[in-house]
Amino acid sequence: MLAAAHPTFAELFREHAPYAGRALRNEVALDEALPATDGTTPHDEAERRQALARLDAALERLDDDKRAVVVLYELEELTRAEVASVVGAPLPTVYSRLQAARKSILTGFGEASAGTEKGKAP
Repeated sequence: MLAAAHPTFAELFREHAPYAGRALRNEVALDEALPATDGTTPHDEAERRQALARLDAALERLDDDKRAVVVLYELEELTRAEVASVVGAPLPTVYSRLQAARKSILTGFGEASAGTEKGKAP
């Protein structure tokens, strides 16, 4: 799991919001999606950029159906019922896709964090 110092799942998606409309087309560089920094240390900024890069990679790994649900719900802040209407899927399917996508993303973050921890000097 992510340590408390790391941004939450929802916070990362909210920060990624300027990128949401183009997430499926990859038309924007990750740096463009980052807001200007105010009062953060270079270390904090580096960690934030790494977290956003992991999120970007995790979104790319999702299949189109799950990615659409995550983007609409987490980034565009539609309700689950609205997401179901937009994607043309029953509400229980939206719940399942959202749950599976979150699990996949969080698993990817855990694996990336574990790899980072292993690479650190004792």
